[in-house]
Amino acid sequence: MGGASRSEKSRKQAANQRLAAAGITPKQSGPSGGTRIALIVVAAVVVVAGVIGYFVIHNRQSTTPDYAVAASGTVVTAGKSDAPVTVDVYEDYLCPVCERFESRYADDVTAALNDGKIKVNYHSTAILDSLTTPPGYSTLAANAAL
Repeated sequence: MGGASRSEKSRKQAANQRLAAAGITPKQSGPSGGTRIALIVVAAVVVVAGVIGYFVIHNRQSTTPDYAVAASGTVVTAGKSDAPVTVDVYEDYLCPVCERFESRYADDVTAALNDGKIKVNYHSTAILDSLTTPPGYSTLAANAAL
């Protein structure tokens, strides 16, 4: 304990002794009312965050795909290796046309993957790097996705 802390503690003890000698009950040390409320609020936030986290993890586990997913370099392969059809998708995560393709065909591709009809090789590309400010967001998005 540092010198300042010791002298503060000594000062409080002396003040409490003077109050006790005068017949006044000294204030008990411990958390004040505001501190207790803050502790209760923090505990409530932790409990709520835990409940939310549980449901997020539970829902994520229940939506796991029925097909294998593997990464090799910058290519992510989804589906069974012996699927009769292989689809190669080249996409930039900032490309609006790529987004439309994903929105339009995502359910069909997922159903075909689950049925073992196709295997998909996803190739992340960075064709829009030079159009972002600062340049490079397509590459950053591809790396984050991997």
